[in-house]
Amino acid sequence: MNKQKGIIIGVLALMVTMMVGYAIFSETITINGTATAKGDFNIKMLNASISKETGSSGATTNISADGKILTINIPRLEYPGAYVDVTYSVKNAGTIDALYTGYNIKGETERIKTYFVINNLYYASNDIKASTIRIYWDENNNSTEEENATVVLEVGYKQVANKVEACNELKKMEQIVNDCASYILDPEDPISCPTMYDFNHDGFIDGSDISEIDDVLYNKVQCPTN
Repeated sequence: MNKQKGIIIGVLALMVTMMVGYAIFSETITINGTATAKGDFNIKMLNASISKETGSSGATTNISADGKILTINIPRLEYPGAYVDVTYSVKNAGTIDALYTGYNIKGETERIKTYFVINNLYYASNDIKASTIRIYWDENNNSTEEENATVVLEVGYKQVANKVEACNELKKMEQIVNDCASYILDPEDPISCPTMYDFNHDGFIDGSDISEIDDVLYNKVQCPTN
């Protein structure tokens, strides 16, 4: 009888040990699977200024109160080819790294065009990077009347936990850009090839955009090649 009781007690003890061990293991998996980066996500435009005017006068810039939107007002462009250059800075004032997610540009017309390159795709905490945008009267659209323009630029970002995650996301972008440029994906399909990958805003996703993202990946962010 005592022997049987001893066996029963031993089996129960083993089962309890296994259950506790399983519970600890399960909790560890759950915690690891739900862990998220914590901190302050705060990326915004700091300042903007007119850096050059040719065939223009009185242009002004304004950054929205939340630092997300740049508005450029140009009261007069005097002739085809006239332009205004604007330099603006973006700062990651938070504690979480930021990665580019796309841009939106408003105010372009048949005559009024913009030129800019989105080449600052990744911002570590406290990074400050300058960019430029040119607003110009397209020389191929002539008119005897002076032009005016109001152009609005917004660039979006999302949080990433660290540089490793940023590199992984940038490499996914690189693959899509390559597939769009080589027609593996339809470059005219806004779902497969959205304009966010047209980094130089020329209306095409092509070799120039491949060069832009490769420069960011391997020179600016210095992601591993494998």
